[in-house]
Amino acid sequence: MNRAELDSLSTQIDRLSRLSRAQNALAKCQRSGDLAGQLQYLQIVADCRLGLAKSPAERAKWAQTHRDAQKIIDESGFQWRGNRLVDPARESERAGAKAKAFGSRVAQFQALRGEIMASLAKAKTAGDRDAVQEILRARDALTESAQAAGLRLVGTRFALARG
Repeated sequence: MNRAELDSLSTQIDRLSRLSRAQNALAKCQRSGDLAGQLQYLQIVADCRLGLAKSPAERAKWAQTHRDAQKIIDESGFQWRGNRLVDPARESERAGAKAKAFGSRVAQFQALRGEIMASLAKAKTAGDRDAVQEILRARDALTESAQAAGLRLVGTRFALARG
């Protein structure tokens, strides 16, 4: 086997490996309903099939499939972010949902801290040192949990931890 045949065989193996990964990713995107991902991986599958095609008819078929996918991408408003095709509308929905969930989590931590601080004030007023110590431990544990969740204490309020 000469060097050219070896290089050709290596290229074929690389294309088959890439094709397999793209087909698996395409199937995953189809199951999840991710249209942008489906188009992205359809283009990769078409590229691989085009490189593996034996006949001119097969090459023409996969070239047309690639062009059709590109046309849909161009008309759809999908955008490339790095090497990933994304639907900007879907991305903003996800970001909104994450922000809402994060806000809810902050509110929960804040409500718990409010209850703890109210209990602390009552225990101090009653002069119950053991209760004060227990409540302070609960407050510290809550603060540690909030920090683990990506929050920090700013004055008396929880906020997003920076950096």
